[in-house]
Amino acid sequence: MKKRITLAKQKSIAGFAFISPFLIGIILVFIPSLIKAFSFSINELKISPSGYSLQFAGLEFYKEALFEHATYSKQLIESVVDMLINIPLVIIFSFFISNILNMNFKGRAAVRSILFLPVIVSSGVIITLNSVAIVNGVMTSGSGGESISTVDLSNLLVTLGLPTGIISYLSQAVSHLYEVINSSGVQILIFLAALQTISPSIYEAATMDGATAWEKFWKVTFPMLSPYILTNTVYTLIDLITSDRSTVLSTIVSTAQTNINYSLSTAMAFLFFGVVVIILVAFVLVISRIVFYYD
Repeated sequence: MKKRITLAKQKSIAGFAFISPFLIGIILVFIPSLIKAFSFSINELKISPSGYSLQFAGLEFYKEALFEHATYSKQLIESVVDMLINIPLVIIFSFFISNILNMNFKGRAAVRSILFLPVIVSSGVIITLNSVAIVNGVMTSGSGGESISTVDLSNLLVTLGLPTGIISYLSQAVSHLYEVINSSGVQILIFLAALQTISPSIYEAATMDGATAWEKFWKVTFPMLSPYILTNTVYTLIDLITSDRSTVLSTIVSTAQTNINYSLSTAMAFLFFGVVVIILVAFVLVISRIVFYYD
């Protein structure tokens, strides 16, 4: 008698079939390319009319990138600081904006379109027009020639008696406001879609038990959305490191294409990749502790 396949087994097979093209690409394309690139970073690559040759150099190019290059180390540190500031800001901003957009109010569709608009127009000429100088000029200019700066905000927070660390973080948050809004479109959409999957009966049961709106948010909404916080964190990190505004990527590309130093460029890329992996693992370990999976 033919053995029937269980539903769980069918789902497993379907899932494996779905990710099989990705696995094939990883095994046949990505891993060999990664190994080849690593060999470039530990060898001096010399190009000749007949091809290229490799001469073993060990970690010399890694040392040059970290300790001898004029700007790479500084740009790497600045990129790490920007990621540590921007990622929490993007997640928090998109989380609360999606909750607001999930409410019923007039003009909700228009507001959703406006907040998602940066994702559509954030390329080509639009990015050039939205340069940092223009944006900073708009954000710091007020009516009557007055201006609001992060210095003014810092002075206000000092008078409130807040700790120095919080004041510094909030000041940095204000200076990164444009980047946060411009980078939150997809995350808002993911959170918004997740909110639509929460059954209204759960909120009805919580209301019958006497839960307030605040309690329903922290006891129902937040736990149900916690898996998507992890998803959006990974997406935000990848989005930031591949952004056209990344000075580290610009240095890596210019080192290879302008200075024709492929070995140094590859070493820079692997150092950046290593730092990103460390940050990603740290975020995953922290966020995994609060993730709640509803079965």
